[in-house]
Amino acid sequence: MPNSLIKQLTQQERDPQMMFYLEQSVDGVTVSEILQNSEEVMIDFIEAIPEEKISYKYGFGKWTVAQVLQHIISYERIMTESGLKIAGKKVEDPIGYYNQITTARVEKDITKTELLERFKNVRKQTIKTFANFSEEELKIMGIHESFPASPRTLVLCISGHQQHHFEVIEEKYL
Repeated sequence: MPNSLIKQLTQQERDPQMMFYLEQSVDGVTVSEILQNSEEVMIDFIEAIPEEKISYKYGFGKWTVAQVLQHIISYERIMTESGLKIAGKKVEDPIGYYNQITTARVEKDITKTELLERFKNVRKQTIKTFANFSEEELKIMGIHESFPASPRTLVLCISGHQQHHFEVIEEKYL
C-alpha cells in the first residue's frame, strides 16, 4: 500500500469491502493532501479528454464519459455527506441513497468545461468540510452503506473511486 494515510488506518477502518478503493487512492499523509493531490489529478484528467469523447459510450446501455465523470462527482458528494454524519456521531442512520443510476444523471449536452467546473465546486466544498474535522473526528467509526467507515476512510474512497474510473475511461473510452 503506497498511500501513507492508509498506513495510519486501524484494522477496523480496513473493511475488506472498502479496500478496493482505499488501495487505489493517490498518495498523501493527511486528508487534505489526499484531496488536493487527487483534485490536481482529476483536473488534469478531465482537461486531457477530447471534447468529442465527452458524449461517447462504448456500447449499448453503457454510460457516456460525461456520465462517468458525473458519477465520480456525485459519489464524492455522497461520501462527504456520510463523513459529516459519521463525524457528528449520527451512526444509527446508515446512509442508503447511493445509487449507480442516479449518480450518473447529467444533461445531454453538457460540456467538458461545465463538468470541470462542477467538479471544482464540489471538491472545494469537500476540502472545506473535511478541513473542519479534528484529528479525533476523522477517526470516528460509523456506518456507510452498511460498511464500517471513518471520515478519513471515506476521503481515501473518494480518491480511489476517482482513480478506478480513470482506468475504466482510459481502457474503454479513449
